[in-house]
Amino acid sequence: MIKNKTIVFISTMEFSDLPTRKQRLANRLSTDNIVVYFEPPNTYLAKVFKRKNKKNIPFREVSKNLFVDKLPDVLPFGLRFFPFQESNQKRIVSYIKNMLIKNNLTPDLLWFYLVDYPGITYAFIDSTVVYDCVDDHSAYGGLRKPDFVNNLEKELVENSEVLFTTTNELSDKLEKFGGVPLVIPNGVDYPLFERWNGEKPEILKNEKRKIIGYFGALQKWFDVDFIKEAAKKFSNNLFVLAGPCSEGFKNEFSEFSNILFPGKIKYEDAPAWIGSFDVCTIPFIQNNLTLNISPLKFFEYCSLGKPCLTIPIKQLNLYDGISYIYQNHEEGLSKLSLALKEDNAEYRKERIAIAKREAWEEKFDFMFQQVERFFD
Repeated sequence: MIKNKTIVFISTMEFSDLPTRKQRLANRLSTDNIVVYFEPPNTYLAKVFKRKNKKNIPFREVSKNLFVDKLPDVLPFGLRFFPFQESNQKRIVSYIKNMLIKNNLTPDLLWFYLVDYPGITYAFIDSTVVYDCVDDHSAYGGLRKPDFVNNLEKELVENSEVLFTTTNELSDKLEKFGGVPLVIPNGVDYPLFERWNGEKPEILKNEKRKIIGYFGALQKWFDVDFIKEAAKKFSNNLFVLAGPCSEGFKNEFSEFSNILFPGKIKYEDAPAWIGSFDVCTIPFIQNNLTLNISPLKFFEYCSLGKPCLTIPIKQLNLYDGISYIYQNHEEGLSKLSLALKEDNAEYRKERIAIAKREAWEEKFDFMFQQVERFFD
């Protein structure tokens, strides 16, 4: 275990978002270290159009030894044109340096998820650098230019002592940048799900219909059209889309009375919701981003033995026999019908065994061992 260090996370997610490996690693490391978790910046343009105008609370302590801060707003087009990127990077580096100095902290370890500002590594040349690649950043849409983003990521790879990825596909990409990454797929908080006592959320306790569910963020990668088709065909079933989403997203489904939006759920309540589902889903739009992820929600579903209907995510090919993988909407509807009829105790046992094997703790211990070598 890494101990008595100051660790700075440069993350792509708000700390309060549904927990992924980013927040989990930060929490775990804060047991024996001081951890500063920097949330990603907004662009001024995003704040105008998405109305992200909530006031930032700088450098707040969320638990013992774990501090969270929001990086300052930056110019748009910073992932497309060099002058904007250079200006943004100078602003971000200056902010991080000043905030750490103000709090009498010197980073021993920089742990990156955000590739936008590789220049941070030059500001702290005595720090060990870890890049944990969990997404293909060039595959995101918006104002970014893929080749421009790839060049930034390549620079970060070249400046990193330790490289992790979640999939073989991401590993292949970093190898082309000259890196030698270790593949550590996402995992699951299995003990949390194992403790579930069978109690269901109040709103679902008297529900007689079979439930087709999703647990997670409802974002632009969600296949709205597929769920609409499914809700029409399986109108006698209840669809539960549990997770944070915009009013605009909900309005897409205004014609459907058999779709429930319970909103953002506390993660400790995830077992109760997932445990209430008869079929769990990963209904994403298929593209280079979604097909190359390591889907932690699959392992969450497996923790309770639930059948999973999913797009053909490459990492899930290994589990084709016990999950319901579809290539297109027509096949998805057909597979959903099969999943609703499933009654196989052996599949349930096998899924739970998969979740046990993919628990976070062993994965994190291995990652820490790789990093510790640089502190000897």
